[in-house]
Amino acid sequence: MRKKDRHQLLLDLIKEVEITKQEEFVEKLRARNIEVTQATISRDISELGLIKVANNSGGFRYAARQENTGERSETFIRHFARSVVQIKHLDNQLYIQSTPGTAMALKRFLMEGNPPGIFAMITDDDGLLMIFENKDFASNYKEKFEKKGEE
Repeated sequence: MRKKDRHQLLLDLIKEVEITKQEEFVEKLRARNIEVTQATISRDISELGLIKVANNSGGFRYAARQENTGERSETFIRHFARSVVQIKHLDNQLYIQSTPGTAMALKRFLMEGNPPGIFAMITDDDGLLMIFENKDFASNYKEKFEKKGEE
């Protein structure tokens, strides 16, 4: 199967069914007699720019970027607000400690809109260090994030 056709099939699959893991793509393709490795799927996901968005059950599913509507974004923000354990603020930096497995997705979501004021973000499994251009940006982001957590 040509890469172009496989990419289209992946896009069709995420519209038809909820796919939460790369292995599910592999299983779906193999069910259609298309042999593919998880590494190939990983590259395809990157090339297609697929992202993970919140689903209705509190987890995440793969979606195309343009599918990330405002409604989905709000659901995503609320989900992450609930996953925040602690926010620490120091000068032009914020450290967001979250539940395990959520920090990387939060970083990707925040960077998607190319937001102003963010100099860099460093993340691991359960923490996100945000470095801002100045103290004001850091304070504003902290307020926004805390506000979403209260909703």
